[in-house]
Amino acid sequence: MRSAHGVHQPPTPPRRKSDRQGFTLNALPPRRRDARPVLPVEARCGIRRAYDGGAMDGMGICYSDYSNGSDERAWQQCRWLWQRPATPLASLCGSAERIMLLATDPGDEVLGCGGLLKCVAEHTQVRILALTDGEACYAGEPWWTPARLRQARRDEQCEALERVGIGAASIVRLGIADGMLAAHEQALERWLRGTLRPNDLLLAPWRFDGRADHEAAGRAACRAARSVGCARLEYPVWGWHWMDPGCAHMAWESPRLLDIESVIDCKRGAVSLLRTQTGAIEYLRAEPALPARVLARFQRNHEVFLA
Repeated sequence: MRSAHGVHQPPTPPRRKSDRQGFTLNALPPRRRDARPVLPVEARCGIRRAYDGGAMDGMGICYSDYSNGSDERAWQQCRWLWQRPATPLASLCGSAERIMLLATDPGDEVLGCGGLLKCVAEHTQVRILALTDGEACYAGEPWWTPARLRQARRDEQCEALERVGIGAASIVRLGIADGMLAAHEQALERWLRGTLRPNDLLLAPWRFDGRADHEAAGRAACRAARSVGCARLEYPVWGWHWMDPGCAHMAWESPRLLDIESVIDCKRGAVSLLRTQTGAIEYLRAEPALPARVLARFQRNHEVFLA
C-alpha cells in the first residue's frame, strides 16, 4: 500500500475480536500519555514518607536526571545491591502453586521477570495479567496510531513470552486504557481479590516505579494480596531509570536477587522481540521507548524483586 506521497506502507492489520477476560470498567476516554512519566511527589521533592501502614516507612528517594536516566555504569557500581547474595529460586517462589504476574504494559513482564519466567515455565502454572495494551506510548505518531500499536504490542508480547516458555493461552487481557489505571485502581483490586488464591505468588510492578499506571497496579496488588493472604513480590521497571543508584538502600530495604545467568540469552532474545519498543520498526519518528541505554538495565545476569 502506498501513501499519498508515494511512500510504501505496510497494510493495516485485520481487526480481531476482543479477548478481555471478564474485567468490567466504566467507560472512560483514553488519555494521551505524557512523554515524561509521573513521578511520586516525594521522589521529586526528596520527602521521606511512610506508606500503607508502614510497609515501606522511612523511605527516601533521590531523583536523577530524567532526560537520560541513571546510567547503567552507575548502577553496576552500586555495591550495596550487587554484593547481596542471590536468593535461590525455590526460596523466592516459596510454595506457590501458581504465579500471577501483573504486566502494566506488554513487555513489562519480560523486562522485569523474563529470567524468572523461563526458570519456572516447565513446572509452575503461570498467568500473565496484561492490564493495558500500551497503545499510548507514541502519542502523535502518524503511522503508529493507538489502534496499530495495540495489535502490534499484543503480538510482540505473545512472541516474547513464547520465547521464555509461556504460551499465549496463559495471557489474561484486561483491556484497560493505557494511562488510565489509576482511575480503575479500586476495580482492579476487587477483580484481583476474586481471582487470586492463598497459594499464589503475585508479581506486580513496584509501587514507587515512577509511572502512574505502574504505581496504581502495585498498590492494587498490595492490598489484594494482603486481603487474600497470598505471597507478593514487586519488580522495578522505570525505577531503574529515575532513581539515583546511591539512594537504592533507602528505597529497597531487602531486595532479592535472582541469578539468571543460565537463561540470560533466552531473556535477551525475548526482549529483542519487543520491536515497537526497541525501535526495530519502520515509520517511527520518535525516539523508541527502550533505547539502548534503557535496555542495558534489563540485560543483567540478575533480576531484582522487592518484598
